[in-house]
Amino acid sequence: MRSILSTFNLFLHHTYRYLLVAALLLSATGAAVPVYGQGDQPDAVDSQSTVARVREWGNVLVVGVKQDFKPFGFLDENGELAGFDIDLVRAMADLWEVEIELVPVTSANRIEKLMAGEVDLVAASMTHTRPRDADIDFSQTYFLDGQSVLVRQESNITELAGLANGEVGAVEGSTSIEQIRQYADQENVPLTVVPFPTYADAQAALDAREIDALTTDRAFLLQTALDNPQFTVIGPRFTQEPYGMGVRSGDSTFRNLVDLALQQVARDGVYDTIYNTWFPGETPYQLQQLPGTWPYTFATAPDTWTPPSITRMAQIVQQRQLVVGVNYDLPPFGFLDESGKLNGFDVDLAREFARRWLGNPEAVELVRVTADSRIPVLAGGDVDLLIASLTQRQEWDAAIDFSQSYFLDDLALLVTTESGAATLADLDGRRVGAVSGTTAMTTLQELVDTQELAIDVFPFQEHVAALGALEAGLVDAVMANGMALDDYATDNPGYQVLRGPGIGEFLPPGVTTETPYAIGLANFDAGFRDLVNFTLQEMALDGAYDAIYAKWFGDVTTGVSGEAVADAFAIELWPGSSPRSSSIRLN
Repeated sequence: MRSILSTFNLFLHHTYRYLLVAALLLSATGAAVPVYGQGDQPDAVDSQSTVARVREWGNVLVVGVKQDFKPFGFLDENGELAGFDIDLVRAMADLWEVEIELVPVTSANRIEKLMAGEVDLVAASMTHTRPRDADIDFSQTYFLDGQSVLVRQESNITELAGLANGEVGAVEGSTSIEQIRQYADQENVPLTVVPFPTYADAQAALDAREIDALTTDRAFLLQTALDNPQFTVIGPRFTQEPYGMGVRSGDSTFRNLVDLALQQVARDGVYDTIYNTWFPGETPYQLQQLPGTWPYTFATAPDTWTPPSITRMAQIVQQRQLVVGVNYDLPPFGFLDESGKLNGFDVDLAREFARRWLGNPEAVELVRVTADSRIPVLAGGDVDLLIASLTQRQEWDAAIDFSQSYFLDDLALLVTTESGAATLADLDGRRVGAVSGTTAMTTLQELVDTQELAIDVFPFQEHVAALGALEAGLVDAVMANGMALDDYATDNPGYQVLRGPGIGEFLPPGVTTETPYAIGLANFDAGFRDLVNFTLQEMALDGAYDAIYAKWFGDVTTGVSGEAVADAFAIELWPGSSPRSSSIRLN
């Protein structure tokens, strides 16, 4: 029964994709595209979350893992599945209090098995690529590798040029095939790529001198060379391979559970222990940590989700306008300039989205939002996107969805220079203001709850009101995101910004000063989320993001620990071309 239902869901998934592409193409040709209004939307059909499927199967999570890719997933000397990925999902299952069933998968069939419902989660050294993101969703990155080349020691080959006119093996279904071709073309090295069904087959062919090299991710190749001294790894990593766990497309609740379990495993120190077990001597990957508190456990998480009856992108195409919620009093992110027009870093990003999607940077309606109103405005469907220095917080993840991070800020304090305050401790017994609905306000409340410091917290509805209270001496400090406070202190002598250890060391356990910004969008619209992420990455690749960043922050900014940071925020890039790029722009 499970396979029959999964096949039907797969059919619906592809039908939805087809209708979206058809709508985009019809709009591009000027044909009418039906868009449902408030009263005539077809009834949405609830979809079963992976959480429900796990419960139905006796609290058993079925995980697809590799069995031939040491040290991530392999058969040990006892014939048991072992490896980094396997230890990691076991740690996550312990947090969720569920059992796991491990199912061997290959690079060629892992996505197919996930989409068909044969597995609930894929933890199989899978690179997060844009083409794959069109079919499934990914967790946050939990490991970063890169592609290299393995050769026989006796060949005396030390660089790619030594493989000219040779044959290089790669495994079917992996990113390695296309990426070695691109790298060889870039380096002007002619070679032939030979596909193999498994890594064991490719390794055997290399050992038998049937091919001249094997290419895949470097961690696997180093392990192979360690176990087989007749091989050696040559050259540097020539790609970046961010690994993510695969989940069913659109199932935001389960994806959030996976992300937050990964973060908890890292906070508990378990991730580093597992990493050091399989990669001794290397520095563990630093997983992104989101502030806040997730409102569910695995046992209490919702087990259904409602996909949109019509994708948000189809509505944008029909209306030929993008509606974006932005700040209006938070320079340099969103503010009213001298002419009364909305301006700022986030505003420019909104216009860049409109330019790419609709061919016109002015084809955007900017809706003013406050920190308190922005989540309800988005959840209610009044805006398409929130680009409003929005910190991705765990509790907000339950109400809306988020893009990948596009900016990293930090919590800081603004004080007068004459106050003499240098750390948060200097404000013990004093008044600190923050804007209601922000991470700063939540952090202050958590600080008060711990009773570490006796701070009187004063809430404000607007950033400008909080600053005005500081100017008038009604509060002794304002806590907010550091970049906005830097902007104010630069324009107003007599004020200084406090940040770094002087704040962080007083915060409750698990609370960080880092505030990663992401774009807010409606939940469960996987195709639209993909499109937002792909567009951000294209902005990074063609320099548009860096240009906007430089306009508002210059060439040098201050990092979360007070250090100088010379470059713009590095938006994570996923390999591969964007499958929707040709359909984004209207002519």
